[in-house]
Amino acid sequence: MHEISSVETLVHEILHHTPKDSLKNIRRVSVRIDGTFVEEAVRHSFEVLSRNTPLEGVPLAVCSVVRHVQCACGRTGDVSPEDLVNYIFMCPSCGALREMKRGPELELLEVVFDDSPKRS
Repeated sequence: MHEISSVETLVHEILHHTPKDSLKNIRRVSVRIDGTFVEEAVRHSFEVLSRNTPLEGVPLAVCSVVRHVQCACGRTGDVSPEDLVNYIFMCPSCGALREMKRGPELELLEVVFDDSPKRS
């Protein structure tokens, strides 16, 4: 489950690169995941790894990028995480193996802050 280490890095980067006085104003974190990541695993990892931090309870918006493959046998279709082993795709029609190009698996798109004035 490689989602955990990637989400751990994401949480670390947000916490260490956001000014301390702005951490309490984070209202949403948006990420993009590719077809090698399971969305539910990303969400669960974020929930667990953000506990007891200023990110606890912050909603995570996830945009999934679907990978598409066309095999030499003519089969075309979307690739899910279950179709891959170490970025190797096996065609369910003919059994041909194809290495999938690696891209960013987890990409931070945006951190949204509440910039409304605080009441005393």
